[in-house]
Amino acid sequence: MKITNETFMHCQQCGVEANGLQAINRVFGYKIVNDDITPYSICRECRKKTEPPKKEKERWTTAAGWGREINISRKKFDNYLVDLGYLDCEESDKHRKGKLYVTEKGKQHSAITNAPFGKKILWDFNTFANVVKMRAERCTVYDCCPRCKAHLDSMPNYNHMDYSHKCHRCGLNCEEWYLEVTYDK
Repeated sequence: MKITNETFMHCQQCGVEANGLQAINRVFGYKIVNDDITPYSICRECRKKTEPPKKEKERWTTAAGWGREINISRKKFDNYLVDLGYLDCEESDKHRKGKLYVTEKGKQHSAITNAPFGKKILWDFNTFANVVKMRAERCTVYDCCPRCKAHLDSMPNYNHMDYSHKCHRCGLNCEEWYLEVTYDK
């Protein structure tokens, strides 16, 4: 593959200009055509305006992108993907985990970008939904006293169907309480 030697681009629609390879990559982006890496002739902003809006179920993004949606790191999201069977790791040592790779099951829900400056694995919306479902199934929910934050459901004679609970730590008769959610990872 060879990259074109263009160092100046001008958008055909809005007239924005970019000088240098990095600026062209930032403003226009590159594509691969017949083993040549060439810049797009229309800038990213104009292409966004002409593309039809994607439906929620058609969204694809990286593990880090999906992790940001539910406020977890990419590493935690990858751990869920391992648990779902979408990723597996090569064990190179007993104590260290090896490199992660996409399994046959994961290939049905993933795609690799064709970006010339770094390939990434994209995951579909169904993968994200499966991770959210698994995370919700594994979480633990506690009813907590609004005054002392004690777990009401760990106290004797607790019935979650009652309209009020007496906290055995502070003595408050709780008619309202907080929910505390603890996730597995």
